Amino acid sequence: MLADNLVMFQEHFEYVSELRSKLFSVLIFFAIGALVSFLFGNQLIVLGLKLFNLQGVNIVMTSPFQFIGLSFTISITCGIIAALPVFLYQVLKFVKPALHQHEYKMILKLLPWSLLLFILGFSFGVWIMRYVVLIYASVAKGFQVGNFWDIQKLFDAVFMTATLLGLIFEFPIICTLLLRFHFMKRQSIAKKRIYIYGGIILFVTMLPPTDIFSDLLLAVPLLLLFELTLLLNRSYA
Repeated sequence: MLADNLVMFQEHFEYVSELRSKLFSVLIFFAIGALVSFLFGNQLIVLGLKLFNLQGVNIVMTSPFQFIGLSFTISITCGIIAALPVFLYQVLKFVKPALHQHEYKMILKLLPWSLLLFILGFSFGVWIMRYVVLIYASVAKGFQVGNFWDIQKLFDAVFMTATLLGLIFEFPIICTLLLRFHFMKRQSIAKKRIYIYGGIILFVTMLPPTDIFSDLLLAVPLLLLFELTLLLNRSYA
């Protein structure tokens, strides 16, 4: 009995040690990405302001500590982006023993697409926010009123929208895995299309762009991604 308990304890300890080592490697890349972006936070902020090219808008800081808060937001975002590939790799390596060879190869093929979709979603979020911000600046300029925008709130909204869109663009990968691992059937997902559409629309209305046109611009690519996922997995009915 004691020998069995010792064996179980050893297996549990090895499992926890392996999990800890994988988590540590992810945290290392997160820390490197966050630290580098924090050190170059000033340059990144200037680059971001040039990207938006705001004319007639006064970007202000309402507190002497806002720069630190803004640099922290940028650091967290860059840290997540830097750690994401390592996180996906470690997850794949961790679950490999429980997968069949063809399942492992399939996930391996989907991994680059997952990273590409995140980059596309993040870039799309930045583009949408740039469009919305320029529209708001133009409208305010037309009314000949002063534009004083809080720099931290502006960048927080941009990073939040871009990161959430990067994550939601992973939906085709998740859906494909669920279908090909036979956790769900394409037909059952297709029957719930109206609820998925509703969830997508509800999601985009919760993002910082609050006008209807921006919500439509955000919703259409997500709806197309959903339909494209069903089309590419039509054999998994």
